[in-house]
Amino acid sequence: MYFAYTAPIVDVAAQASRLESPEAQRWQTSFASYQELVEYFSAHAERLRDITTFEKNIAHGLQSFALRGYCAACRRKSRFWANFLSSKTEWRGWRETLICLRCRLVSRLRAAIDFIDSALALPEASVVYTTESKTPFVRALVRRFRTVIGSEYAPDRARRFRSPRGARHEDLTKLTFADRSLDLICTNDVLEHVPDYKAALRECFRCLRPGGHLVVTVPFMLLAQETQVRARVEPDGSIEYLTEPEFHDDPLDPQGVLCFYNYGWDLLAEMKNAGFADARVRVYWSLRRGYLGVPQTFITAQR
Repeated sequence: MYFAYTAPIVDVAAQASRLESPEAQRWQTSFASYQELVEYFSAHAERLRDITTFEKNIAHGLQSFALRGYCAACRRKSRFWANFLSSKTEWRGWRETLICLRCRLVSRLRAAIDFIDSALALPEASVVYTTESKTPFVRALVRRFRTVIGSEYAPDRARRFRSPRGARHEDLTKLTFADRSLDLICTNDVLEHVPDYKAALRECFRCLRPGGHLVVTVPFMLLAQETQVRARVEPDGSIEYLTEPEFHDDPLDPQGVLCFYNYGWDLLAEMKNAGFADARVRVYWSLRRGYLGVPQTFITAQR
């Protein structure tokens, strides 16, 4: 279904030809360390300035608009709706909107699907687990793999009541899957809400088969070496707030869900401590595919 909208359309064909190399429809590179990123960004400073300038001018002051482009999740041409009216920052606006008007996936989720298709090239028979259920992201995975298992986190009766009918319930720190039973785990903006995220990483490693992949989106501070701990759980179960409490939207809780971490580069070290052989920060941008807001990131690890 193609959803209706009323926002003006911004034609970016000419800009795409100038900002994107003709041999590639997307820019995506990965870094195993902060130093690698600094060296790369220094070598490509002029291009990054061009992209930043373009993004500041693209909508000519519009707060709601649409871009024509190609949706990797839909595998067809589409339009991406951007809305900065409710976004606290321009970067978050690019990340959390640019919604495909066909599949309804926001920018970061379409980029994750794009990466799974182009970089992982997993067979259709792969077993995939994702920490959400009955969402557009799950539907995109179902179109690609025969076995897709989605779940919700519902530790209490209230959250379980609000969960989609028939949803599976899993705790990322205590997964019920057998050892080495999954080929791919996707967790989108969940890990920052898990107080013991190191236990969650160990569980993901346990459940993945050798060579299996973990794809993660989280709030990531590209210029920070260390993760910012925003809150922590005390032994008596109470919450100690170390910064101003930050709550993110949660479809199962109208009050939102508390953010415990803003991650830094030490997340990669924790992934390796959990057993992963390789962990990387991936930076991506594509005008044709509607991935804007340089630099946007997601994290990957391989068992």
